[in-house]
Amino acid sequence: MNPLQSPARVVSSFNAAIISGSDIFTIGIRSLLRNEVRANAICIFAVPEQLSMIGFAGVGNIDLVIIDDDVLSKKNVSLRWINSLEGLEHSRIVVLTGAYGVERIKNRLRGGAWACVDKRMSLETLTQAICSVLDGKYWIEEDFRQYFGASTRAAKIGELREIKVGESAELLAMLTPAEQRVISWLLAGMTVSEIAQHTSRSVKTVSGQKQSAMRKLHVDSLIALSRIVERPCLL
Repeated sequence: MNPLQSPARVVSSFNAAIISGSDIFTIGIRSLLRNEVRANAICIFAVPEQLSMIGFAGVGNIDLVIIDDDVLSKKNVSLRWINSLEGLEHSRIVVLTGAYGVERIKNRLRGGAWACVDKRMSLETLTQAICSVLDGKYWIEEDFRQYFGASTRAAKIGELREIKVGESAELLAMLTPAEQRVISWLLAGMTVSEIAQHTSRSVKTVSGQKQSAMRKLHVDSLIALSRIVERPCLL
């Protein structure tokens, strides 16, 4: 058994929410939650905004949110916004995506997800991911673990840390800590909007830090920047 993945098991006394505009998607996930991990209650919503109605559903707190990445992208909703809603402050979010890859996983984990799972993965794999998240562990698919520096024994909370740039110390010394972080995240594939959400700053502030850093480094594009600053990685 892979040590980063919990075995499929019965996890009792938890409430879940599914957010998807697809009936087929919803039916499959609801069946998995009921039959494989025994969710106590399952709320289903077509759009993220409906999560604000949790208080009227009579289920109390939601422990697990499974969201279709298509809905997330279409609505441009922050995962941290979901966790800010009453009854979802401590919920753990699993994103199911069709655009699966290292950058997508990084962006969703940094945004607040506990797992980003390929929609094409087997139900058994998805069950393992959900059980791992319910156990308080991040879940990373085995083929991508090398990109995240995750422990081979357990991906516990806190093991996924911020990215940072490499050994270009002379160049980076010209930047403020905030500018270094922004450049780091940009090179890792995040957008200005995503960085703003991640840091609770305005898009204008982050954009200004980006422009200031690039001006100091005498570059006019991320391509030019990537040539002089070692590509960052997630530790």
